[in-house]
Amino acid sequence: MYQIYKVESSDTLEKIAHKFGTSIEKLREINGLGDIYAGGYILVPNQMMKHDSDLYMTYIVQKGDNAYAIARQYGVPYETLLRINGLDENDYIYPNQQLLIPRNSNEVYVTKDTDTIQSLYNAYKNNWDSFLSQNQTIYVVPDQMVTYK
Repeated sequence: MYQIYKVESSDTLEKIAHKFGTSIEKLREINGLGDIYAGGYILVPNQMMKHDSDLYMTYIVQKGDNAYAIARQYGVPYETLLRINGLDENDYIYPNQQLLIPRNSNEVYVTKDTDTIQSLYNAYKNNWDSFLSQNQTIYVVPDQMVTYK
């Protein structure tokens, strides 16, 4: 999950990467860029929700943590934890980084290139009303997180 960030005059890729808990390489990869300039816009990993909700909680990474152990601790599939936080298995997590953790009673699905509204409906039609109430806008773009109870 990503958000748009406006580059400030004092920003460097290193500062932005640290601010959003990612790497310079990841910023370059998702933006296809070599350098940045003040006033420009780039995609950065989404700043996670500051408050817990019925659907998710946030976890603040501690020194020595790893994504696999966090996923196991909260009973979340490792791949799901990575995808909903915009990470891949080669990414590092850093102390004070916020990770989004789905609550145990919720099922999370991250869309793929081949998904359509019809394919989502077919997969979740038994819970379609709940699914829609939790996902007011569904664009069906790759890596969009959707959830239902």
